[in-house]
Amino acid sequence: MDDQLIDELVGGAQAEDLQLTGEGGLLQRLTKRLLKSALEGEITDHLGHDKQCCAPRASRSPCR
Repeated sequence: MDDQLIDELVGGAQAEDLQLTGEGGLLQRLTKRLLKSALEGEITDHLGHDKQCCAPRASRSPCR
């Protein structure tokens, strides 16, 4: 990760009076986003398609 990007995130958090650590802090928010993105990538890889999309099927039954 680019150091400039990290500096911008920390600077933005400080400008908004957001804590860097702790409940609702920058680190918690970044961790939540990172885990969500990783899990979405895992499910997409597992299913072979995005979870919001229907998989190609031979039958004409609608995706639920």
